[in-house]
Amino acid sequence: MSLMLLAVATAQVALRRLAVRPALVTGCAAGTVGWALTWGALTAEHPVALGVGAVVVGAGAGVCLLASATAIGAIAPVDRRAELQAAYLTVAFLAVGLASLGLGAVVEAASVRSAVAIAVAVDLVLALFCALLLTRNPAVLGGLDEAPAG
Repeated sequence: MSLMLLAVATAQVALRRLAVRPALVTGCAAGTVGWALTWGALTAEHPVALGVGAVVVGAGAGVCLLASATAIGAIAPVDRRAELQAAYLTVAFLAVGLASLGLGAVVEAASVRSAVAIAVAVDLVLALFCALLLTRNPAVLGGLDEAPAG
């Protein structure tokens, strides 16, 4: 877990100058690749690959979190910006917490591999949805293509 959190923070610092749309696409892709690496590492019982998967998932999550918060801050009306940022972060971290609880239940009922396979599948569907949204509807970010993510 600490590797993943370190990757979140490092990616946010290292990639803060990346424009919002590329940052979101990069973060979604990294998350998907990271989960796939994690699943492969569990299947092959390879601890080093498991650590690499955790770092890649964390980096993707960090970039996505930074870019999406930047987008919300730029799009939100000035008098509602703090309120919308707070709502966004509440929903984001609630989703992470609920997903963790749900995957924990899968681990108890089945296995860690099953839980990670579910995480890979859900991540892939969400990443594809976001990629389609970002590439097919340029107005979705309100002209933030050039704005740095951080």
